[in-house]
Amino acid sequence: AILTGLLLAVPPVAPWLAGRLEDDFARHVISESLGLFTASYYLPVAAAFSVCLSLCVAARRLSQPVVALLLGWTVVALVNLHLMPFAASITQQPIVDAARLAKQENWDVVRWKLNMPSFMFYREALVQDRLAAPGEVLLTKITELENFYDDYDILHYDKGIVLARVKHVKGM
Repeated sequence: AILTGLLLAVPPVAPWLAGRLEDDFARHVISESLGLFTASYYLPVAAAFSVCLSLCVAARRLSQPVVALLLGWTVVALVNLHLMPFAASITQQPIVDAARLAKQENWDVVRWKLNMPSFMFYREALVQDRLAAPGEVLLTKITELENFYDDYDILHYDKGIVLARVKHVKGM
């Protein structure tokens, strides 16, 4: 019941947490994901919280192994059927969308400071890990783009993941 109660507190606490993080990329991801915390997030978590709380209250009338089994099943179901797909929509969907766009546009892509091999899977092609030269299409985090490049055109952006055509590399 405590875990599910804490999960209900994540959306209101997320903006406060994002403001206190030192990692710029994590701040981007959290800030841009706040809109995903809608009823579709709250309803399954609240339902699991209600089930867990009810089981804790009813624990005196039911055998402890049955209560433990039902509590475990509830949490496992919540994590696997709701939280994992929710997390994937935050972390993987931007990569999937960028890969599909790169494939559709037939762009040769260079990856920099981003360890997301799933991009190659969805794009169905290998990418090089290196700084992009002017004219190349780059897949990276928005923070790395700002750190290493001073002129670029953003081709696709979602939750801190960016595809950009590089015009100029800083210091070159």
